[in-house]
Amino acid sequence: MDNRQKELSEYRVQEADNSLKASMNCLNSGLYKDSINRSYYAAFYTSTGWMRTRAGLQRCRSWT
Repeated sequence: MDNRQKELSEYRVQEADNSLKASMNCLNSGLYKDSINRSYYAAFYTSTGWMRTRAGLQRCRSWT
């Protein structure tokens, strides 16, 4: 894994953490649909970060 891939993976983990925190804030405020949305993005960022580091996958056009 090159340095750029490592940085992108770390960015994805940070975004996942931020999304999960936002999800908890929404949940505590009774904003259930928003909480689900933020939880989805937490999972998305985690999985794309994992796939890049663990599976060694290259960037795909459908990934953002």
